[in-house]
Amino acid sequence: MKADLARFGSEDGETFTCSIHGWQWDLASGRCLTSEGHPLFARPMSPTAQEHAARLAGSEPPKPDQYAGGPEGS
Repeated sequence: MKADLARFGSEDGETFTCSIHGWQWDLASGRCLTSEGHPLFARPMSPTAQEHAARLAGSEPPKPDQYAGGPEGS
């Protein structure tokens, strides 16, 4: 199953929940807590997306990490 978790998901700091299917994932590991074989995958946020998220949260965006790879994982 695929749902737009950006629209239909919520998190409590430790767990992410799909409001459509009721599935839950551990945010630290991405492991699905309610079904086998459905890990949660995420891509690093672009700098623009980080700035937008920080504005919505009312905080400063994180500083770039000189040791982090690019969005393609390099």
